[in-house]
Amino acid sequence: MISFQNAFVYFSTGQWSHRRRLTLRRRLRIARKFKRRTYFWFLSWLVRFITRSELAHVSIGYDGAVLHPGILDNEYWPQIAYTLKYPTLVCAFTVPLKQPIDLDRYPSGQKQVWPTIMRWMLRGRGPATQDCTCIVIDCLRSGGVPVPTTLVSPQALYDWLKENGYERTEL
Repeated sequence: MISFQNAFVYFSTGQWSHRRRLTLRRRLRIARKFKRRTYFWFLSWLVRFITRSELAHVSIGYDGAVLHPGILDNEYWPQIAYTLKYPTLVCAFTVPLKQPIDLDRYPSGQKQVWPTIMRWMLRGRGPATQDCTCIVIDCLRSGGVPVPTTLVSPQALYDWLKENGYERTEL
């Protein structure tokens, strides 16, 4: 069997990343000053609340680049910079691929939240959306990894990778 490079699946929490606990007053001050960051924190809290999990986000790295699917746009990072600078990374899984994947095929632009919520409510039986979990699953499937398309959250993908024996690395 021909083996291509490995893909790296990164998981993050999206929680406030400060050494000490922030007071409510301090959080409100940060929220007023950094509205976009507050929007991301709220969405990650919502994902953690709905899925009852600590994991709120997933991204994928391949061939020295990381595709970071966000709600406003897909971002591309150099892999080393992503692992060193992304503040809420928890772990990464190393997934061997059977064929190369193309990270550039995912459209840019703002995404809708409602299709993702509907997919959660239908427990993955709806059409694939442009959220982080669906994009990473699609990347892995295009690389020859038989990931079920019914996984709806980063925690479900994490559990599936762990159950199937892929190598996990703490970050």
